[in-house]
Amino acid sequence: MSEAPQKTVRDVAAAVIQRADGRVLLVQRGPTAPSFPGCWGVITGYVEPGETPAAAALREIAEELGVRGRVLRSGEPFPVDIGPSIVRVWPLLCAIDAPEAIVLEAENQRYEWVALDEVLARPTVPRLEQDFRALGLL
Repeated sequence: MSEAPQKTVRDVAAAVIQRADGRVLLVQRGPTAPSFPGCWGVITGYVEPGETPAAAALREIAEELGVRGRVLRSGEPFPVDIGPSIVRVWPLLCAIDAPEAIVLEAENQRYEWVALDEVLARPTVPRLEQDFRALGLL
C-alpha cells in the first residue's frame, strides 16, 4: 500500500491592523486578486525563507499599503488545509504609523476602518474570524 504524498507547509503572516480607537483595517480584494476576489480581509502574505512571521507582516504592510507598521503582539498560529498544502497562519496584531498615508497596491481595491463587531458583517475571506479570535479581539 502506498503512502499518501506529504503535504507541503507554507507559513502565512496575517496582519490585523488596529488603530488607537479600536477600529481595525479591512481591505477588499480586487477583481483580479489571485484568491477570493471581492472578499474583505486583512493584509496577508507568505513568509519568505529566513524571514520571521513578524518581519513578513511588516513587509506586506509596506508593500500593500505603502506605510510602515509595527507588531504589537502575536496569536497562536493555526493550520488551514487548502488541498495540496497546509497553510500555517500566523495572526499578528499590528499598528501603522500613518493611516492617512495609505496607498493600496493593485491586489486590493478598497479599505475601511471598522468596529470589531462589524468585521464579520460583510463577505470575508475564509477563516478571517480565526485571526481575530487568535488575537483575543472577538
